[in-house]
Amino acid sequence: MAALRNANPDLRWERTGMLNLGLDFAILDNRLSGTLEYYTKNTTDLIYDYAVSTTKYLYSSLTANVGEINNRGVELTLNFAPLRTGSLRWNTDIVASHNRNEVTRISNQEFSTAYIDLANLGGAGQSNAFQQRLMEGAPIGQFYTWEWAGYNEDGISTFYERDAQSGERTGNTTITPVNKDRTATGTAQPRYTLGWNNSLQYRGFALTGMFQGVFGHQIMNATRARHSNVVGNAGQKNVLASVFETEKMTDINAHYLSDRYLEKGDYLRLAYLTLAYQIPTNGTSIKNLRVYATVNNVFTLTGYKGIDPEVDLGGLMPGIDNRQTYPRTRTWMFGLNFNL
Repeated sequence: MAALRNANPDLRWERTGMLNLGLDFAILDNRLSGTLEYYTKNTTDLIYDYAVSTTKYLYSSLTANVGEINNRGVELTLNFAPLRTGSLRWNTDIVASHNRNEVTRISNQEFSTAYIDLANLGGAGQSNAFQQRLMEGAPIGQFYTWEWAGYNEDGISTFYERDAQSGERTGNTTITPVNKDRTATGTAQPRYTLGWNNSLQYRGFALTGMFQGVFGHQIMNATRARHSNVVGNAGQKNVLASVFETEKMTDINAHYLSDRYLEKGDYLRLAYLTLAYQIPTNGTSIKNLRVYATVNNVFTLTGYKGIDPEVDLGGLMPGIDNRQTYPRTRTWMFGLNFNL
């Protein structure tokens, strides 16, 4: 049953305002053209459920418009024709962008909170061990985790302790970390994104393909953490084969989520590649006879250890890989097109 909450007659739609400045250019007889844009977008009146006093309200939760988020960045679009000689033509398009996301407000005079903990991924011995924190001055997807400090003399993972007041390291480590030991350890917000289209034509042949890339962010590989529980899972549940090579068999904390399982999410993927041939049909009633072969998800260059670095980067909890990511398949297609 859904939790009961108070009615809010002042609840309204979220609002967005945006400023966009652009510069269009074309040189080399229009062989090189493009657009450079700067933008800043403010979203206000963000909706969230806030805890309220039951001395003033009937229930302990109220949905209100409080939060504000800012996105700002630059985007560069380039259209270039490097080759235009005889039967050989090469056209390439690049879209590269840099974005900075920041939560600018989550409180006001009536509804106040220092932060909002998110991404409770669970796991043995980790109840209420949240992995992200929404707070002013940080981006959405700010990882706020324990810090792995290596193994103790018994071969058990340890974590840095932090002072409850200052948040600084105490110089000690523990095998039983608690909430106060968490700290900012990374962000799920990419710094750069890239899209690169290419089209190469020679006589009746055409080769087209697109690269896509995302860079400068982290992914919480909770799937790997869960399957690293060598003590709790061995002989009963799935365990990664690599665990028996890299983990200590005495590590009862091997699966504890921390910056140990925060990985670079950078990747460059050849999303598709198509080779086509336009068959001459002179003297026939057939027009535009074309055969082609396409492969999707050709290859991915990444250091990420999970099954796919292209995880969900939207919503309030981006950059989480927690056994919900299904790998993208590689597909082959062959076709024949013609008109009569």
